[in-house]
Formats: sequence, structure tokens, C-alpha cells
Amino acid sequence: MSEQHISTWKSKINALGPGIMMASAAVGGSHLIASTQAGALYGWQLALIIILTNLFKYPFFRFSAHYTLDTGKSLIEGYAEKSCVYLWVF
Repeated sequence: MSEQHISTWKSKINALGPGIMMASAAVGGSHLIASTQAGALYGWQLALIIILTNLFKYPFFRFSAHYTLDTGKSLIEGYAEKSCVYLWVF
């Protein structure tokens, strides 16, 4: 392999890193177990609900990443600034 080809490949792998980390944070072990069990019990009947739930969940994950990057605070710190009620709901 040429040196340029290796560096291009390596830069592509490095670019995937943050996306893989975000995906692994969004889909944890419990999600994998629960979705596998639900698939075994109900088949394709829950597919639409799973798709809609993930579409609904995405803006919240996106906002949380932007919030922490913009303010330098964690989500819990942001909730605490609003009210103690938000911490209990969280």
C-alpha cells in the first residue's frame, strides 16, 4: 500500500470514531437485549413503534451533545440550574 492510501484510510477510520461512540452511548446493552427479546416475542409487529421511538429520541440526543459542547456543562448541571424538579424527572 502506498503511504497516501494508508493515511486516507486512517483519516476515514478516525472520522468514524465520534459517530461510533455516540451510537454506542445511544444504544446500550439493555437496548440490545430488550429489542432482541421483543423481536423474538412479537416479530415485526413492533417495528413501526421502534422506528418512531428512535426518530422521537434523536433530537434529544442531538440537543444534549450541542448543549454540552456550547456551554461546557453537563446535562445534570443544566437541569440543576433550571430547577430541582428537572433533576427528579431526569
